[in-house]
Amino acid sequence: MSENQNTQFGNGYDSVSGVETITGKRKGKKAAVIGGITAVAVAGGCASAYAFSDTVKNQVKLRTMKPEKYYAWICENNASEIAKKASADYEKSAQKIKNGMGINYNIGFEVSDALKEQAKSMADGDEELLSLIENAKSINLDFNGTMGNAGMNYNIGALFNNDKLFTVDYAIDPKTMNISFRCPELAEKWMVIDASSMAEEIIYDENAQKLLDFYGDFIEDPESIITAQQVEDEINKYVGVWNNTTKDVTIEKKETIDIADIQVDYTVAEVPVTADMAKEMASNVINELKNDDIAKGIIVDRLGVDANEFASGLEDALTEISESEGGDDTVTFKTYIDPTGQIRGVSVADSDGEEFKAVIGKDGDQIRGEFSFGEDEAVAVLTATESSDKAYTGKIDVTSEGETITFDFDGIKVVNEELGYAEGTITVNIPATD
Repeated sequence: MSENQNTQFGNGYDSVSGVETITGKRKGKKAAVIGGITAVAVAGGCASAYAFSDTVKNQVKLRTMKPEKYYAWICENNASEIAKKASADYEKSAQKIKNGMGINYNIGFEVSDALKEQAKSMADGDEELLSLIENAKSINLDFNGTMGNAGMNYNIGALFNNDKLFTVDYAIDPKTMNISFRCPELAEKWMVIDASSMAEEIIYDENAQKLLDFYGDFIEDPESIITAQQVEDEINKYVGVWNNTTKDVTIEKKETIDIADIQVDYTVAEVPVTADMAKEMASNVINELKNDDIAKGIIVDRLGVDANEFASGLEDALTEISESEGGDDTVTFKTYIDPTGQIRGVSVADSDGEEFKAVIGKDGDQIRGEFSFGEDEAVAVLTATESSDKAYTGKIDVTSEGETITFDFDGIKVVNEELGYAEGTITVNIPATD
């Protein structure tokens, strides 16, 4: 038992001071007292372990609950954690925008010999261009600026072999959404694009300005549109629709899953999504949306959609769903759950065998992940090693249509959780093409 569990046990139960010596005929009473204390201690230890260990809690639920109840509990717990994290991150981001947030990026590209040869073949004999290609070593883009309710101000610079080619300054006013820009190497004066005039010339109607106002209000104060608590509530609300609609859940308590070159044991929950269940799910989401004041506040009040049109559109959608033919196709939805009750992946497969799958796993310090869409569409494989100080080194191979792009990363580590800063090196390797 861990130190925390001992502390919980010690603080969770009353102690009795004073000892009475029990002899003779009172031995039976002594045994009963000892037995009672032992029972309480065992029960307390179990309760403490249950309270502290996600693994124990998950295993108890897995073995005592019906499949539908267990699956709903897993989804609710995971959704609740995701919702709280999303809410906290949203609140932090909103505060950063209010206070002003600095942005600084540098993207570097090393010019390989293979790329030079490919570029030369397209130079059409231009000697000046061929010389430029031959001397190319690196290309860099610098991006920095600030974003906040006072506006957005950015600077973009391009460098060739570490020599600056040009810079572009631009700014956006969150109230008017007017855009100002200039190239300092060419002129000190700013050019201004009037957002409202531009919208009027292109597709302007009475809602175009509301869209601009919405974006401006969001940049100025995100929580004036939707608060952090509302973000959390919305996530939980619509996950609840899924939980209340799923049925015929089957549970494989321990299934060995291959993820790249490691194997992990997960609980697998399988839900057959029939056409009728899909119709019910869609109807439930729309009915929830009909009564969703947060969504209506954004769509109607902020974006300018007519309230009657919004309501009639939802009713038309319900009618269309109810009158649609169900069909015989079934989509199989699988959820991969680790021993602590955390969802580590999902897969969706139709009756023709087409499958979408995203799953991640860990074996010691080795982390693997797979993302695939169809047999030949796209596959991404994560291979990483976790160091003792939570730094990650490895690669992500993304393959599509027979071509593989590799993202190598070294020493990626979060250095400031509050600000979301991370450090490390990322290198992108793109194969040469004909």
